[in-house]
Amino acid sequence: MASGYCGIRWSQYPGDMVSFTVSGDASSMTSTTPLTVQSVKYGDDTNGCPYDFLRIPGGSEDGSTHTARERFCGQALGFCRVSQGQTVNCNAAVGAVMTYSKPFVLGVVTDEDEGGSQTANNAPQDKANRGFKLVFNQQPCMSG
Repeated sequence: MASGYCGIRWSQYPGDMVSFTVSGDASSMTSTTPLTVQSVKYGDDTNGCPYDFLRIPGGSEDGSTHTARERFCGQALGFCRVSQGQTVNCNAAVGAVMTYSKPFVLGVVTDEDEGGSQTANNAPQDKANRGFKLVFNQQPCMSG
């Protein structure tokens, strides 16, 4: 990590709408399919992303810990955005995930089930997931 930088920001590859398809049914997605909030999935432990996910400890919109999640899946990278006037309740948002949690880790967990009408672990049907292609940038240290 360069001097004066303490965080890392992960984002989908620019211009590639299918650069993050990790779980769910991605069979109808194309390179021009718009990313939607409904495609964003995140969670902690087994809540939200139980079988196929990227692990970014402390991942959130701005690196703050009160909305941080550990697991990211679905067909669009995104985060938990706190609703205006709220302190805990949040809604999914499409966008880059930032963390200041060290050491920086990008973990990948998958199971062996892709396709078919019923998976061995009773997970929702996974189809045509391509994996991920991400870009990362170092982030300056937060003051205060």
